[in-house]
Formats: sequence, structure tokens, C-alpha cells
Amino acid sequence: MEIGRICSALQIPFVVKCEALNIRKQVGKEDETYFNRNNQYKCAACIKLACRIHDFPLSEKELISLTIGYPEPVDSMDVKIKGSEFKRNIDREFLNLLRKTKLNLQRFKKSPNYISYACGKLGLGPEEEMKIREVYQRDMKYYKKEYGPNGYILALIHIFYGEERGIRLIDIVNKMGVSGTTVSARIRNIKDLWKRRGKDERT
Repeated sequence: MEIGRICSALQIPFVVKCEALNIRKQVGKEDETYFNRNNQYKCAACIKLACRIHDFPLSEKELISLTIGYPEPVDSMDVKIKGSEFKRNIDREFLNLLRKTKLNLQRFKKSPNYISYACGKLGLGPEEEMKIREVYQRDMKYYKKEYGPNGYILALIHIFYGEERGIRLIDIVNKMGVSGTTVSARIRNIKDLWKRRGKDERT
């Protein structure tokens, strides 16, 4: 089971795929025999862990469908999550990887899972994603609690990369399935916040 091919099939962003490959490399160095058996479950677990680290929303049904029928996926509509032997095996290896890599996922929970997903869908790379993540984490305490994080994240992407990378508001609406009114409102909220600070964060 090749991590790269599975990530491509699931349209997982490049930064997340690299993370999954790094996890496999790290564990393989420490235990050369770890990936000799049940390789498909262990590689799927690497992908699941990388998605968790980068807060990328992973469809377990699609991951299981690729694990079951690799290299050809089975119809994800036929895949059952509850009671699935494949899910149990992937989850078991996921926990094994956590122990082997000594990762504490608590430190990744400050950023919502939408950041990697949105950047990947809109064609932004790891550096751009890191910038959005940095600004979001810094300012999130000032955002209105009654609004979800997605609008703010898309607003930040448009503010920073709308002109520079040609990501228009209509592109965000079409690719992300959101309301243009919502994103526009969050753009105004963020710019008002920066104005009160007396600084435009883009400069």
C-alpha cells in the first residue's frame, strides 16, 4: 500500500502527504520490521495520523474503501464504519503509531481542521498554510464566538492571497460551498480588528 497513491486518491494536500511519509520513515528507522506485516493498515494509520496532526478532515469510509480493495477502491457507499474489522485494525495501528512517535495530539487542537483542507482545495502550499495558521491562532481569541471558524479562515485566505495568488471571492464560494456574504462579513470583521490595533497585518 503506497502512501503517496492513497493520498492522491483521497485528494490529501501535499503537506499532509509529506507528514505521513515522514511518520513512516521515522517509525521504520526505529523498528525496521514494523511495516513487514499488515502493511496496508499501518500505512493507512500513517495517513490518519498525518491528517490528525494537520487537522485535515479525513473520510474514514474512503480510507477504508481504499484499504479493503487496494489498489482499486471499493464503493464507499458499501463500506460500513460500525463494526468494521478494517476500521478496528487501522485504529489499532493508529494507537501503536502514537506510542511509537510519542506524539501528543493535544498540541494540535488549537487550529481547526478546516485550515489544511481549505488551503489544499484553493491551491495554497505549506508556507501559505503556515501563515494562515499562525495568524488564525494569534487572533482567534478576538473572533466572535457565535460565528464558526470556517468563515474566518476563508476570509484570511482571501485577504492574504486574493490578489497575490488570484484567489477570487467567487472561487472560494464555488470551491468551498460557502456563502459569499458570510466570507465578506468575516473579511470586514478581521479588517476592523486590525484597524483597532492600528496595523494591517499584510504589511
